[in-house]
Amino acid sequence: MQITEIQAEGYHYVTSNPPYGLWLNGNEYAHLDFAYKEHKQGGKFENKVQSEVLFCELAYKHLLFGGKAGLLIPNSILNNGGMQKHRNYLTKRMRLWCSISIPAHAFYFANTNVNTGFICLEKWQTKKDDYPIVFCIVENIGFDERGRKTNKNDIPQMVNEFINFQTTQKNE
Repeated sequence: MQITEIQAEGYHYVTSNPPYGLWLNGNEYAHLDFAYKEHKQGGKFENKVQSEVLFCELAYKHLLFGGKAGLLIPNSILNNGGMQKHRNYLTKRMRLWCSISIPAHAFYFANTNVNTGFICLEKWQTKKDDYPIVFCIVENIGFDERGRKTNKNDIPQMVNEFINFQTTQKNE
């Protein structure tokens, strides 16, 4: 897999659905912070780095200040204690303004059952310590764990609540 530098001043919006579970050679990605590990005696390259972690960093690096990213990521980045340094990296540089939990069977038709989440981030112009965040849990997505259609779908309600949140924030 090849991840190369994008030569641009930056983007207003970045979206990403990285390939999950790939372990990439850290030596090939020396230009990215997550491939580089600090030690007391100096820095050295990680032997292997998870692809989804590198994609999150690439999203950050290619956004303009005030730019927004929508990232589909495995829940392990949000919940796993070993990923704390990656969460800290992102939240020191970006404002998390929305986190949506998606059921594992959402990607049934892609033959995967990874627990995923969708996060929305904004690259800080000025860092704030206190701000609202939308948290959503989507349990019903119009089909079940076996791909059978159901009459239950939380997505339209979530979208409406999200739009209401955005409207409220603009008016404040």
